[in-house]
Amino acid sequence: MSAFGLLEIQKAIYAKLIADTALTGMVSGVFDRVKENTAYPYVALAEMDAQDWSTQTTQGLQSTVTLEVFSRGGGRKECLTILERMHMVLHDASLTMTGHRLVQIRFVRGTTQLLADGLTTRGDIEFQLFTHHQE
Repeated sequence: MSAFGLLEIQKAIYAKLIADTALTGMVSGVFDRVKENTAYPYVALAEMDAQDWSTQTTQGLQSTVTLEVFSRGGGRKECLTILERMHMVLHDASLTMTGHRLVQIRFVRGTTQLLADGLTTRGDIEFQLFTHHQE
């Protein structure tokens, strides 16, 4: 089991999102890799980064995870509604991870933008996590 826990963080976030029936009722899916012709709206696991957050006695990570919503619901309303639900599901949530213990997950920021095609709205939501490695 690795002290580098980004895969465990990704699995825990994915599990939390797909367990929420309100969210899964809003989107065609939550994806790590989005296939061509995926139905809108959907959530994509986007960027992840980590840095050391260890103490003298504990190995830890401070991680940032960005999730994306892609919507063609006309305007920003559908995208913002999905972002709001993701915030409700993940902010201050408890996450179960193998070999790691979540200390905290907090919302950092959210953005939306109309993409160049003029049809698709992309929303980003970013969370910061602090985790400890457990032997």
